[in-house]
Amino acid sequence: KNKMAKKSGKNSGKIMKRGRIIIVLRGRYAGRKAVILDVNENGNSSRNFPFALILGLNRSPQKVTKSTSKKLLQKKIKVRPFIKYVNLTHVMPTRHRTSTELGIESLIKKIEK
Repeated sequence: KNKMAKKSGKNSGKIMKRGRIIIVLRGRYAGRKAVILDVNENGNSSRNFPFALILGLNRSPQKVTKSTSKKLLQKKIKVRPFIKYVNLTHVMPTRHRTSTELGIESLIKKIEK
């Protein structure tokens, strides 16, 4: 008997949930890692497709050395985040989820207000 047929039935869970780490596949932020903050699987009047609100890093901090000047150091350690609504077909979920230590829940509450 085929075990895969049982798993792909109606009881399979949804993988795109809050806190899931994803990789953006299309658009300006393609290849960037992000975290799902909110998911809407049905779409709404302005977006007729399933979408998610994601938060990610456009540019992460670079390596610095002792000899790096203060001006260059400030430039290198700068983090450039992005927040965006993305079509769920344009993201790839990973097996990783964020822990509660990151405080994603408090950030979601601020966004919902």
